[in-house]
Amino acid sequence: MISHFGRGTTSCLGITLLLTFLRVSPATCQTFDVVGTRALGMGGAFVAVGDDASATWWNPAGLPNSLIIDGIAEGGAGRLTKSDDGPISDQTGSEWTSGGVAFAFPIVGASYFRTRQSRLELATASTEPDRENEGTARVGRSLLIHQFGLSLAHSLGDAVVLGATVRVMRGELSILDPATGNADHVFDGLGDVDGPWGTEADVDLGVLVRASRFRVGLATKNLTTPSFRGVNGDRWELERQARIGVAIVADPGGAGRQDWVVAIDSDLRRESTPVGDRRTVAIGGERWFMTRRIGLRAGVSASTAGEARPAASGGASVAVGSGFWVEARGTRGGEDAERGWSVAAHVMF
Repeated sequence: MISHFGRGTTSCLGITLLLTFLRVSPATCQTFDVVGTRALGMGGAFVAVGDDASATWWNPAGLPNSLIIDGIAEGGAGRLTKSDDGPISDQTGSEWTSGGVAFAFPIVGASYFRTRQSRLELATASTEPDRENEGTARVGRSLLIHQFGLSLAHSLGDAVVLGATVRVMRGELSILDPATGNADHVFDGLGDVDGPWGTEADVDLGVLVRASRFRVGLATKNLTTPSFRGVNGDRWELERQARIGVAIVADPGGAGRQDWVVAIDSDLRRESTPVGDRRTVAIGGERWFMTRRIGLRAGVSASTAGEARPAASGGASVAVGSGFWVEARGTRGGEDAERGWSVAAHVMF
C-alpha cells in the first residue's frame, strides 16, 4: 500500500524542489529522450503516462500505474547532426547510445542504464588563443555514464503521487581536441579515447495528478547538476531538466493495461545542442489489439526553440509468450532532425 504519511510537508517540499528546476539556463544536459522504447515510439510524450518500468527514468511518480511486476531490458541509439553544404570542418552534431534494465513494482523501482552522449561542436570559448582557424576549430566530447537508480513513489491521496529516483553515477569524459574529419569519424574516435572517471550522486523528481481518465505529469532530472571532468580540465555538467505532460487514458483504474492512450509533452527549458537550441514538444498515442497481443504507437516531436526540426516516431509490441513482449521503435526526421532506433524485451505480471 502507498503511504499517506506526512502529506502536507511532503507536498510543500515537492513543490519547492520542482520550482527550483524551472530556474535554470541552457547548458549541457542529460535529456529524457535517450531511454524508453515505448516512450520514444510515442515521440517522447510519456511524462503523464509512465505505466511501465521506464517510469524509473521518465517519471517515478508513475510507478503506481504499473502492474505488480514490470521489467524491461533495452538498447538503442540516436543522432542529431547538422548536414549543410559547407565543408566537413564545419559539421557539428550529437550522438547517443543507451542500454540497461529496469524493474518496477507499485511503489518502488530499480534500474541500471549505460548511456553514452557524444558531441561534436565548434571550439569557441574553449579554443586556445594561438590555434589556427579558431573560427572553425572543433572539439569532440563523449560522456559515458553507468547509472544505478532506486525509485520510490509516495501517495498524497487518490489523486496525487510524488516520486523520486536517486542515482549513483559513474562517468568517464573523453575528449578529442582538435576534432578532425566528419561526424562519423569523430564519434568513432571518441570511443577509443580514455578519460578520467568520476562518481556523482543525482536525484530526479516527479509528480502525477490523476483525475478519472485525465493525467497531468511533471518530471525533472539532474537535481544536483552532477559534472564530470576531462584530462584538460574541461567539464561536462548535467544541467537541470523539466518536462510537463498531459495524457488521456482508456481506463481510470487500468494499471499497466490501458487499451489506448493519447499524450502531449513539452520541455520547460531550453537545451543547448551543437546544432542550436532545442525545447522539445511531443504528441503521441498508443493502441493495443487482440487482447494485448499487439500494440502499436506513433508520435511526432519538434522544437519550439531555434529550428523546428520535426521528426516522426513509430513502434510496436508483439507478445511472444504469456506476459512477455518484444518491442521496437524508430524515429526519423529530415537532414537536420533526429534519427534513432531502440529495441526492448518487456515482461508484465
